Amino acid sequence: MSIWTAAKDKRQQRRDEGRNCTAVPALVTQLDTAMKTALGEAANNTNNTYVIAYLASRNQYMAVGIPVPNRATLVQTLNTNLRLNPPLTDPDILWLSRETNLHAEMAVVSHVCASFALGKGNLAGDLTVCCTGKGCCADCCGWMTRHRIDHGPLCNAEGSQQGWKHPLTGATFRGNGNDFTYQKATKYESSATSLNPNPKRR
Repeated sequence: MSIWTAAKDKRQQRRDEGRNCTAVPALVTQLDTAMKTALGEAANNTNNTYVIAYLASRNQYMAVGIPVPNRATLVQTLNTNLRLNPPLTDPDILWLSRETNLHAEMAVVSHVCASFALGKGNLAGDLTVCCTGKGCCADCCGWMTRHRIDHGPLCNAEGSQQGWKHPLTGATFRGNGNDFTYQKATKYESSATSLNPNPKRR
């Protein structure tokens, strides 16, 4: 089997895993409610993903894509809705950015694993990820479902054709059919494509 075909199969398996997506946990619903209050009408914009996450073992909140003008309201709403004591302040939340093709949910996973020295096997029952606005794509949903990360509230059946980057390996998956491209710069000198199914190893 070529590297290109194996990468396509791996992506399909990841997306299929999303079919095992479990019921939305209460904390995800609470976080989603707080986000919708803070974002107002922007929460209905399904072109944007707004993510807030909670790592229980470190009592750490993280957020991606939240506009600066909405952050104070989000902090206040979290304090009220979750009855947090002591209350959160703006510096208590890690406001994360993300790189191209690294989806907001995966930016959280990447940060958690790198900053807190946690492996993907440590995230089950510890990390909760809430997406408001645009729901989790099939790739993010499948990856989080596989590793038993509580997430939601909405997961989409479709994956991203623009590109999805693995949060730990940096491998990138783009496109469909013969236009599918797989890139893993740490392992291969070029991308795997239908015309170059077995790129040279580094």
